[in-house]
Amino acid sequence: MNIILDFDIRVSDFFVSESGHYHLVGIAGVGMSALAQALLNEGCGVSGSDRFRDQGRGDLAVLEVLTRAGARLVPQDGSGITAQTTAVVVSSAIEADNPDLVAARRLGLPVLHRAEMLARLAAGRQVVAIAGTAGKTTVTGLAGYLLAELGADPTVINGGNVLNWQRADATGSVRRGRSNLWVLEADESDRSLLRFTPDWAIVTNISKDHFELAEVVALFRQFAGQVKLGIICGPGVAELLRGYTAAVLIEVPGLDSSARRLSPDVEATARRFSSEKRPEAASTTDTASVEASSRRLSHEKRPEAASTVAIDPLADVEATSRRLSAEKKRPEAASTQAQTASTSPHFFDPHEPIAKLSGNLPHWRQAGATYFVTFRTADSLPQEKIEQWIRERSAWLQQHSEPHTAAERQEYHALFSERFETWLDTGYGACLLGQPDARRIVEETLRHFDGERYRLDAFVIMPNHVHVLVAPLGEHRLSEIVRSWKSYSAHEIGKLSGQSGAIWQKEYFDHMVRNAEHLERIRAYIRDNPKGLRNNTASVEATSRRFSSEKRPEDASTTDTASVEATSRRLSSGEKRPAAASTKAVQLPSDKLSPAAAAYASPLPGRHNAENVLLAATLCEQLGFAPEKILQPLKNFLGIQRRLENVGTVRGARIYDDYAHNPAKIAAVWRAVAPARGRVFGVWRPHGYGPLALMLRELADAFAAVGRPGDRIFILPVFYAGGTASPTVSSELLVSALRERGLTAELAPDYDCLQARLLAELGAGDVILCMGARDPDLPLFARRLAAS
Repeated sequence: MNIILDFDIRVSDFFVSESGHYHLVGIAGVGMSALAQALLNEGCGVSGSDRFRDQGRGDLAVLEVLTRAGARLVPQDGSGITAQTTAVVVSSAIEADNPDLVAARRLGLPVLHRAEMLARLAAGRQVVAIAGTAGKTTVTGLAGYLLAELGADPTVINGGNVLNWQRADATGSVRRGRSNLWVLEADESDRSLLRFTPDWAIVTNISKDHFELAEVVALFRQFAGQVKLGIICGPGVAELLRGYTAAVLIEVPGLDSSARRLSPDVEATARRFSSEKRPEAASTTDTASVEASSRRLSHEKRPEAASTVAIDPLADVEATSRRLSAEKKRPEAASTQAQTASTSPHFFDPHEPIAKLSGNLPHWRQAGATYFVTFRTADSLPQEKIEQWIRERSAWLQQHSEPHTAAERQEYHALFSERFETWLDTGYGACLLGQPDARRIVEETLRHFDGERYRLDAFVIMPNHVHVLVAPLGEHRLSEIVRSWKSYSAHEIGKLSGQSGAIWQKEYFDHMVRNAEHLERIRAYIRDNPKGLRNNTASVEATSRRFSSEKRPEDASTTDTASVEATSRRLSSGEKRPAAASTKAVQLPSDKLSPAAAAYASPLPGRHNAENVLLAATLCEQLGFAPEKILQPLKNFLGIQRRLENVGTVRGARIYDDYAHNPAKIAAVWRAVAPARGRVFGVWRPHGYGPLALMLRELADAFAAVGRPGDRIFILPVFYAGGTASPTVSSELLVSALRERGLTAELAPDYDCLQARLLAELGAGDVILCMGARDPDLPLFARRLAAS
């Protein structure tokens, strides 16, 4: 195993916004096409392939839009993957034997999940993540549209197309903003929502869909534990999440008692959780993942109940103040755990397993290791310096084969590691961290979970970068720790400075500490770092718990602990933190709904959309916007493509196209369009064998709950796009289950037969409701029917 260059401060993909080239497998999908546009907006090169393009199937209009936006389309045969590809991006639907993946493995290229790529793009931003079993795409579009119209100028990345934003070179699923606020749809179907640690979240609802109910509940609880500030909760959600997150829960009730009622399965689960308050009580199933989650959660420290305002414990000043006040300790004083650990740190062991996190260059990880981390401000180095460093380093590595001699290692260190540090010390950029208030924010951020999530050995805050010597504790990962440091401090510094752009570079440098001698060198480097400043543009602050009993370097600090203690006393006595600027950053949440909440009129059909509007509007209120301001743009929202989209009429019958693919969504959209006079002709295509087998009974119950005498149900064959799915169930089984419940249901073997059957029975005043996910021919059929 190659460990020769472990001493180097490593570069990953912090250049992603400027020089990366990413290949997206399945680029026509709703999530992948959105990611492609987001990458293009960040200045990345994008290529992509899609099996439907190769087969000439489905709606290829999205590919035309992506081409106009700058993406390069290639066959899905591996030919689009080259040594110049930064990474290959896939969704959970891509099989391991896909030709593009085979080519990526052959070339040794990183393969990233779509959500991981999105999380990297959003790193360091103020993130709002919209999640839930149903409604999250509509709520993401609504929230993003409202915030944009209100002047917050967010970046929005959604799993559906906002009709207001569609253009010849934009599908409408992505909006490019100039502020630091990002609004993202987070998907639970493949658990990828766990890749995000957002400032705010909305959880629309929780019901059985891709997993058994107990597993779904455990998943959303884990996600809730990662939210920093507040969670806007749809009907019944808060009851399931309370006690499992430190974020404030803002409950948005249903429109009436019937809307607030949960399904029997969810209601029973909620009662069981409410009485027992233990994750393992959630499950009567025997799945290993649920059991593992239960065991892990039951041994973890549970966060405080969400009824109190408990902000992200990584960085919030008020939470820090409460802890410091309760412990009666000076900020430097170490917890017993940290003091003990600091005397016996763990070092890099070449004989133990090493995990490599892929990027332009890998980050190395080893259990228990201590890391020297450097993260820097966004303007800390000119782009030409970075490009020069990359070129010269690549050339050097090509000319010096491994293993490197001691002289070569010394030469490398002088040419690249030391030079990079020299450039940083020169003081490029605005040197924002030279301001005492900005330094205080960073210091309080670094200190807050010291001894709980990590052991903080030493750090120094320079005018445009920060060095930290840190050891993660338990299961906490370095990447999550650094991401949280940057996210919260960026939010606070942004409020302080009024800066709306990026505060930090997206990526950071790190390398593992090799031995005790190496540790002492790093400590000395941190202590002496302020002496390397090339100018006096700003003072700096250095501190270390190891230095707490020593005289601190005279030139390393202009802030003493008295100021921190004064802040602690002030906040503990009840002083309020300043409210966030409405277009800048997140403010402290309140668990109270606006009195005007009931006045929000939905521009979209259906009770479920009225609740979606209330969720999105409540988020806007929590971010500082007045209800009367929210009402104005709400009237102009056109909706989301394939979310109860009215695509036309045929023979006097209205045709709606919807993405509904689980029982809750089917029932909601059916109720929304059912005419007072006339029938519903419901068309549904199962989007996979696994989902149909998992939800067969619940699907039959959902159709039975909404189907009326005279309504018709047509079930298409299970959609199969290839792969290893086992056809253990069929659409015929669902048709039989529907007939057993007294419904008029039949199998439609293909779209031509379906069209003939519909045209034979339709009449004026009827409604055709086409529902289903994944199949690109389904929305085409709805429009073809309208054209007939």
